[in-house]
Amino acid sequence: MTTTFDVAVKSTIDKVLSDLAMASGWIFFDLDGAYLTPDIGESKAPAIVVSFPGITPNPRDPYYAVVFEAGARTSDDPAQYIAKTILGTISEVLDIHKGIPVYDYSGAVAGDVKLGELIPISRIPTPSRFDQISGLNMYQLVALCQRFV
Repeated sequence: MTTTFDVAVKSTIDKVLSDLAMASGWIFFDLDGAYLTPDIGESKAPAIVVSFPGITPNPRDPYYAVVFEAGARTSDDPAQYIAKTILGTISEVLDIHKGIPVYDYSGAVAGDVKLGELIPISRIPTPSRFDQISGLNMYQLVALCQRFV
């Protein structure tokens, strides 16, 4: 079964951010799959969070525009120092104009064929959100992507 390019892009973003979270001692939390992991959602541990609204041809295949959010979820962080540390680390990894190779990480074994290149071009902080247990500080990222044909 062939994976669609949008799944490969999402799996690449998930892999980059989950590797960062693991290396930094934080949790990785995919907001799009939040219903699958309620125990992580209720955790007070600092986390890198991601949401992937989508990818669209721009202007047409093999060129794409990608919009997603990445950020920090923290609790017991009244001055937002932990959140700012996480956001700074994300900024380094998803640096503007720095290419990220796209592979298919959606299966049990990562694909060995480079499918494209993802290049963040914009990173905008969104307003902080809070609930009773945690705060959410996110960047909205816009990236250009090319699928290799």
